[in-house]
Amino acid sequence: MITLTGSGFAPDERVRVTFHGSYSADWDLRDVTASSEGGFVAEIKVPATYADDQQKSVEVRGLDSDKRADTPFTVTE
Repeated sequence: MITLTGSGFAPDERVRVTFHGSYSADWDLRDVTASSEGGFVAEIKVPATYADDQQKSVEVRGLDSDKRADTPFTVTE
């Protein structure tokens, strides 16, 4: 499990979490709602089949504001 935290979104804005894998394999994992202060916490699970030591990233995007952030990570086991 990976726990994502974010801030700076509009109050109560829907935030989409998207996984960017190897070979352009992208998929939307879930939508979460930012708090009244614009922050969020979301847990995601990355399938074990992605434990290939290749860098991936998770992007979050505000569906109203189009604010974006991403973070790279590597699945090792």
